[in-house]
Amino acid sequence: MITELLPETIRQPALCGDLDRERRERAWKAMDKLNATLGRDTVRTLGAGPKNAAWKLRAEDRSPRWTTRWDELPRVRSN
Repeated sequence: MITELLPETIRQPALCGDLDRERRERAWKAMDKLNATLGRDTVRTLGAGPKNAAWKLRAEDRSPRWTTRWDELPRVRSN
């Protein structure tokens, strides 16, 4: 894994490459149909990462989103 690291400037190509919009939409619809038939996340893009990744986001480990989520602002009480 470590030997396969790439520079920041290298980006993963899009799932459908340079396909026109209509073909890209058909590809996404086909992927959605397969997932509906075979189960959620059966077909995924590479950018989504492995299904059972050890680094999967856990809500308890993330930083507070005070600047973007009003419901997560700290509450202060005074007597």
